[in-house]
Amino acid sequence: LAGEDGPTHHGAFDPGFLNTIPGIVVAASLDGSALAALMEEAAGYSGGPFAIRYPKDGSFGKLEKKELPLGKLQKVKNGSAKAVISFGAIGLEVQKALEGSEYAHFDLVYLKPLDEAGLIAILEEYNEVIIVEENSKAGGAGESIVSLAGRIGVDCRIKCKCLPDAFIEHGSRQQLLEVTGLDASSLKEFIDR
Repeated sequence: LAGEDGPTHHGAFDPGFLNTIPGIVVAASLDGSALAALMEEAAGYSGGPFAIRYPKDGSFGKLEKKELPLGKLQKVKNGSAKAVISFGAIGLEVQKALEGSEYAHFDLVYLKPLDEAGLIAILEEYNEVIIVEENSKAGGAGESIVSLAGRIGVDCRIKCKCLPDAFIEHGSRQQLLEVTGLDASSLKEFIDR
């Protein structure tokens, strides 16, 4: 969510429409270190367009050297019973929501190409998988992961938390996260249900 730019400028729809373009890479950074790693990955990529989502507010904190191999998700936190998969900077809210919990957290990093092997391992290991993304449902991470789960026939509960199918009014990013139920407190309630 872009905050004060207005209801048509939040970037809520770009993962969905970018996901339909053949040969494109669609990635989102969890934090500044991830953004730097994705920029390096994109600079060396010659297979087509490479789209990177990052938050407008730029509150990335300390940068640490990391690698994000193309098409591979990343484990953020070990856990059991439930796994939360986030896409992009909303993962920082997920980290806050999971403080003190025994749930696992994974950063999807790449919506396209999707890490099918990594996702299948998660879908087969956990009783419940929760997908959290800061964009519309259509064409996003949740839809892609649910489609994969249907193809392989896994037996786990899957819940998705994303933006509603509506234009979101303007306000500060934190206000908009609260209005849409994507702030840490609301996410904790959603994940614990």
